[in-house]
Amino acid sequence: MRSPKTKSASSPRFYAPDLNPSLGETTLSAEESHHLVRVMRLVAGDTVAVFDGRGLEFEGRVGRIDRNATVVSLERPIATPPAPAVATTLVQAVLKGDKMDGVVRDATMGVSRVIPIVTERTLVKVSSLERAHARERWQRVAVSSAKQCRRAALPAIDSPRHFLDWLKTPAEGRRMFLVEPSADNGVALPLREALTGDPPAIACAVGPEGGWTHEEQETAAAAGCTLASLGPMTLRADAVGLVALSLIHFALDSRR
Repeated sequence: MRSPKTKSASSPRFYAPDLNPSLGETTLSAEESHHLVRVMRLVAGDTVAVFDGRGLEFEGRVGRIDRNATVVSLERPIATPPAPAVATTLVQAVLKGDKMDGVVRDATMGVSRVIPIVTERTLVKVSSLERAHARERWQRVAVSSAKQCRRAALPAIDSPRHFLDWLKTPAEGRRMFLVEPSADNGVALPLREALTGDPPAIACAVGPEGGWTHEEQETAAAAGCTLASLGPMTLRADAVGLVALSLIHFALDSRR
């Protein structure tokens, strides 16, 4: 057997949703244990980090090792990066292929919640997403992304719903409805101007590849959404959320 790895700031991270510091150890799931044993090739005595997806993270050491249930002894808490000043939600029209996986992966770096929606121009139905267990796949994508970016809190991933169903839910803070340049018609504010005041939370709605319909834009405005634009350039649908949320976090964090 090879020698265990020494302590490192870049210790491999594993998801342990049942992490309880008072127990002094935690047991990894079969999926995480398989990754530890078969993919990372770790052995007993190696230093790792475990996080619970709710903001708690510990440095630990691999103890009893098994590809189905590995035990990690907890040694010390790890300080995690601070959360954004304002809680943000990404309301994303489901994109075709694996583009939605990429959106969830990028959003995990900062949002507190992802709400997948189906719009008039979305190329898939809610029922199809449910049959394909899309939500469960996106949850796994979020875990994988959190491991890499060293975030200890996972965003909540909602079940897919229709756009109008989302609009009917009570708003928590401000709702930003991002309008693409071709559909602006001069009614959307530049994002920097739309970020006025001190909102308690922000939900940022991003449309599908084909954009929002005129009716959806009007309905959103009538429901109290702030129509906003990222400027005259047309961005890919899978890039809009990342750009918008980065700008929102930068603008609001700088005020705190």
